[in-house]
Amino acid sequence: MRPVALNPVVIIAAYSFICLSCSHIVSAQEVVTREQETRAINALLEASNSAEFYVREVLDNGCAEYGYQPHEILYTEAMRRLASFDSQALPMLVREVDNEMNSRESRLAAVQAIHLIGIQGIVHVGAVENFRNKESRDCLLGFLKYKDLRLEVLRMLVRDPWRSDVPALLHVLATEEKQEDFWGVVKALQRYDIASRPVHQPIPADFPHVSTRFSFKSTEEYFDKAFRALRNAATDRLRILDLTDPLFGLERVSQGFRNCSIRSLLEDLTGSRFARLGNRLEYYVDENGIVVICDCGVARSRWMQWNVEHSDLIQGQ
Repeated sequence: MRPVALNPVVIIAAYSFICLSCSHIVSAQEVVTREQETRAINALLEASNSAEFYVREVLDNGCAEYGYQPHEILYTEAMRRLASFDSQALPMLVREVDNEMNSRESRLAAVQAIHLIGIQGIVHVGAVENFRNKESRDCLLGFLKYKDLRLEVLRMLVRDPWRSDVPALLHVLATEEKQEDFWGVVKALQRYDIASRPVHQPIPADFPHVSTRFSFKSTEEYFDKAFRALRNAATDRLRILDLTDPLFGLERVSQGFRNCSIRSLLEDLTGSRFARLGNRLEYYVDENGIVVICDCGVARSRWMQWNVEHSDLIQGQ
């Protein structure tokens, strides 16, 4: 059988047809993408208008004895559907957050969906989280500019603190002047592994190792007795500056009893745990080894000075 000669015109026509077919396939994929985005938008609207949309606190048995409750985000089914689109859904979600004409609830629902994408839909119970998606991380850091969402974003970031977050946090400290706008950043910085930090340093080894015990019937009584216990136990090793922030005690406590070390009490007053930012209180250790309890305004000033002196370290993050 003689071989058939191929006509160049036929070859070119066939090649053109294949290319045209491929372009139709790409176009069909684009249509699917647009349909997915539309479905994602509908899911978001469902989430933001749903009665089940909220963030609540749950009591973790391992933390109950310390008198605090870690935050747990309750993701709605609509948020999970959004997260199923993975990074593909991020541009649409970012537009939802950036549109300040939307309700805060709708924007926060989008933020939570972005967080769910960041952890790849794997929700851990307890004080452990593995954030994996850098694109989602960058989105959350970008939302720090919104004051009405800042605390919620910070609580998501500190569940798994990345050192690369630090420049963005310090930028917020540098640009905000009102304590109500920056205190959450001061407290969030506790969670990051930062060398030679200017606040919340390790307590000196020779700080008194004594215990205290007292009962209380209100938040006000708790703070009064806690400060008194600290002063009595560490008279020459501790100072409490005038607290200019009237809302320093955000962690509301009911009646109860404390039986703990002075060190634990200091951490109870000034510390943050997992997604809880804690009270609007901090401490620092001065050059003489004195522990100084202060408000977040003083802590911010120390961070700003530290940032000037360690700019090379921050640029290397």
